Amino acid sequence: MDKDTPKIDKLKVDKLLKAVSTLNSFTTLATEGNEIYLDDLYKIVPASEKKVTFSLSFQNVGVATTTKAYLESELILPAENGSIDNCFIEKNTNLRGKTLSVFSYITTTNLSSPSLPFDFKASLVIKGGKSTIKFPIANQVTLQNVGDSVSLKLTLFFY
Repeated sequence: MDKDTPKIDKLKVDKLLKAVSTLNSFTTLATEGNEIYLDDLYKIVPASEKKVTFSLSFQNVGVATTTKAYLESELILPAENGSIDNCFIEKNTNLRGKTLSVFSYITTTNLSSPSLPFDFKASLVIKGGKSTIKFPIANQVTLQNVGDSVSLKLTLFFY
């Protein structure tokens, strides 16, 4: 870190985490062109060694998908094709104040393609923390032709 980069001290991080915890949830789902963004908070159990996992299912026939996931800057899921089932993120005790970023790229194929156009649908499930939550992602983008793509970026902040 160079001398011009500001350093956030522990007290400021604790204040930020306290402010975030009062929000409890602020799900944001937005679409820009063929890009879908989902941002939210996820409450962990700080003293628990229980594993936190995520699943991401794609509910359309005739699409090819590739997904990567990062916890902070660490790659926890290299390029994976298809739906993701119970990908280990980290134990509760190691997640406070961290961010999970999941990137998926979805393309219609000519193999078993449904009649076009169709609305892209997926769902994200996070479990292992204070509760299990499911984020449906539906009817945000309509794919018109074989070869059309949509990108999906999911960001979760653990508090």
